[in-house]
Amino acid sequence: MSAEAFPDWMRIPQGEWTADDLDQFARDGWLMHLEMAIRIDRETQLVPDRLVATSAAGIVPEREWFWPIEVALAVEIESPDSMRRDRVVKHDRYARAGIPNYWRIEDDGGVPTVHVHELDTGQGSYVETAVERRRLTLKRPFPMKIDVDELYY
Repeated sequence: MSAEAFPDWMRIPQGEWTADDLDQFARDGWLMHLEMAIRIDRETQLVPDRLVATSAAGIVPEREWFWPIEVALAVEIESPDSMRRDRVVKHDRYARAGIPNYWRIEDDGGVPTVHVHELDTGQGSYVETAVERRRLTLKRPFPMKIDVDELYY
């Protein structure tokens, strides 16, 4: 018995994800969204600058938010106005909601810098796992290489 061929939309790109791939996650099990809300609880919604959700979460057309369990990654692009909110408030809220990955992108003297955080489920808080400038190479939540400049500007 021969194996059936997978349709193209089910195939994961060879190698690693690029910034261009982020726009095409719907075909590969992921959706990239700009400024889409995450409903933390009945009273609280937070809006990250970018988020990656499972493609199954995108099948409710009238809904303009995601549950935390549907979100694999929340990304905040820090500004002077949002520094405390991004470093403390959202950092804590996303962790308590169980979002497995959180990135904070800041301007470090004109150089975009990504602080990568992964959820320690035992503690219910984030652990910083990387600090990268210009180019980000990660294996989680999926293998990827991203030019940070493309996310920042």
